[in-house]
Amino acid sequence: MNLRSSLPGVWNIALTLAWCAILTSCSFAVPADPEGAPLSQPNDMPEFSGPWADLFRDEYSRAPNDEIRGYLSDEVISEAENQAVTEAFRKCMNSRGLTFDDFEYDGSYRFGYTQVSGPDEANEIATDCEMSTGADQVSFLYHQIKLNPENTDRNPDIAACLVRAGVVPSNYTADDYKDYPVWEQAITKVDAAKATEEACRRDPSGAFRG
Repeated sequence: MNLRSSLPGVWNIALTLAWCAILTSCSFAVPADPEGAPLSQPNDMPEFSGPWADLFRDEYSRAPNDEIRGYLSDEVISEAENQAVTEAFRKCMNSRGLTFDDFEYDGSYRFGYTQVSGPDEANEIATDCEMSTGADQVSFLYHQIKLNPENTDRNPDIAACLVRAGVVPSNYTADDYKDYPVWEQAITKVDAAKATEEACRRDPSGAFRG
């Protein structure tokens, strides 16, 4: 049995919750406490200033140890740093009865849980491994920066791509994409809409052009 999970912010919340409903259970986190209060800032917080500075500050505050804070401190996550965290996450998952291969292009991931009691326990384990290994911070940021280096609003381009691909009506907007799962307004089958959305998320400006 497999589940799909997304690290914080990979998809807009409406889309993430829709996936959770389909899969029965899904784990994700947001960088705030349960009361909605802002995270406290460590005294050694670096002077983050790039396009992803706010998220680097949040993730630095939530990092589990000095090694992960070191990866984040220069506002650059290298391939080697991401691979180190990915391997630590894989070992954590495997040691607790889950199977995991690698993160997908957007930082989400699939995992199997045949050796544990069910999806609830599997998601608890996955969340624990995300937090303890730093995958919750490092791998999420690594993939998001690769997708969108300048941290711009990609929703208009993704919506236009979906229209161009013919899976949503011609009057479909960025707000529609932000507020609702694509398949709720798709004029094609759900599976086709999901596959098209993934292609548009990968390359919103170039996909489905001729």
